[in-house]
Amino acid sequence: MGKRSLYITLLCFAFGLLGCEEKLNPIASYTYTGSNKPAPAEVRFTNNSKNATNYVWEFGDGATSTETNPKHTYSTGGTFNVKLTAKNGKNIDSQSFSISIF
Repeated sequence: MGKRSLYITLLCFAFGLLGCEEKLNPIASYTYTGSNKPAPAEVRFTNNSKNATNYVWEFGDGATSTETNPKHTYSTGGTFNVKLTAKNGKNIDSQSFSISIF
């Protein structure tokens, strides 16, 4: 956590200010298991994002999800660019990785 984020968090806690968490910038982060297998392959995504209130997942095959920790089945093989967008009010961050299904 950066000094600015820590300072805002401490102010929010000390003064009991509502809505302060929306001033913190989200940090999108995730891990996954189940790739590098033959299709159809179920991949489970674990959301490790910080300071976010909602999420949008793009699985690279046209499918999307707004679940926090989704699972997705790839019906065909290929390389897929998976993108997680983490949001907090007007603040947005995203993380992308390519995964392979055989």
